[in-house]
Amino acid sequence: MKEEYLHTLWRLKRLPLSNLKLSDGRNLKVLKTGWHNQEAGPDFFHGSIEIDGIIWHGNIEIHIKSSDWYAHNHQHDSAYFNVILHVVFNHDREVYIDERRIPCLELKNLIDQNHLEKYENLTQIKSWISCEKLIANVPKEIVLNQIENSLIDRLSRKNKLIEENFNRLKYNKLNLYYEVYAQAFGLKVNSFPMIELCKHIDLISLWKHNKEQAKIILLGASGILTQSTIYQNLKYKESWEFHKLKNNYSEMNSCSWKYKGLRPVSFPHHKIIQFVDFCFEKDFYRIHELTDLEIIKLLSNMNFPKYFRNNILINAIIPLLWWNYERENQEELKEIVTNLLSEIPPEKNSIIEKWGKLNISCKSSFETQGLLELKNELCANKKCLSCKVGYAILKQ
Repeated sequence: MKEEYLHTLWRLKRLPLSNLKLSDGRNLKVLKTGWHNQEAGPDFFHGSIEIDGIIWHGNIEIHIKSSDWYAHNHQHDSAYFNVILHVVFNHDREVYIDERRIPCLELKNLIDQNHLEKYENLTQIKSWISCEKLIANVPKEIVLNQIENSLIDRLSRKNKLIEENFNRLKYNKLNLYYEVYAQAFGLKVNSFPMIELCKHIDLISLWKHNKEQAKIILLGASGILTQSTIYQNLKYKESWEFHKLKNNYSEMNSCSWKYKGLRPVSFPHHKIIQFVDFCFEKDFYRIHELTDLEIIKLLSNMNFPKYFRNNILINAIIPLLWWNYERENQEELKEIVTNLLSEIPPEKNSIIEKWGKLNISCKSSFETQGLLELKNELCANKKCLSCKVGYAILKQ
């Protein structure tokens, strides 16, 4: 039994809410279940109940056991002092706010056992995804709707990370863009070392030099010039030592960089050089002001391989466009994001291949990005009740 399951039953009113008995025998009618709160605080806000003819308005808290109230230390949290109903699967203890006993509704004998059994079977299946053998019976429009929802969730999740970094950088938009692009240029394997490199040499410091000097400085700060045997350039090394001494620059440990599984064209020193070229583009900072066609033209002019151009679009430009859209409510940016994702070919990886084996095909990265999020955030964590596909299966 999971608390999430009880939340779903309450939210969808899959209980006989009009004729109930509290744990102390009093009559209960649920007039409003309230709206589901997924942040800190009570589980449902602004509910309404009637107990023996008296109507109460307030919040509703749900637990597996009523003793969880004390296990979660709600008795010390003023956010819970307006709870009017405690809904539990098993009532094992009376709960009080100050000296007032909270009315308790026990669900153990109210839940549809067939529905519970189907839910438990679905979430306990040990396969690639829980609904692997059942998803073919779900209407295609429901699957597509969930893919689109998961895409929005993915963009919003990345948006939160960008916002956190924006705060960490003390609202410096230039350095925020600098870090987001750097992470994308590092590809998945070297994304974190690229962010670390940005902390050694910020964008304003880099722009104080010409492009050739900037390449030397970033390569030197990465530790690759002086510590790595993979890339040696005596002229660059001597120049780095000069800049390092003159400007008091620090240097990373070259062991931070990963090479395993990479083709030579994707080795860190190549990506750092490409990154500097990108940082010196005149439209570097105003990409969120360009149209989707202008963005593609900008990347095409830089002669990036197509796969790498798409990587920059998906992992840097699109998240930044979405961040600007949510931050400034610019509807045109939402349309640009949709257009770009629809124009980028579908990604190829093991997760997308497995979705393909379930007859879920993709026309573009609009679908593949949604499917990656669906697998990694919902399916992998058995959040079937948060998924339209899972809910459709349970409803059948």
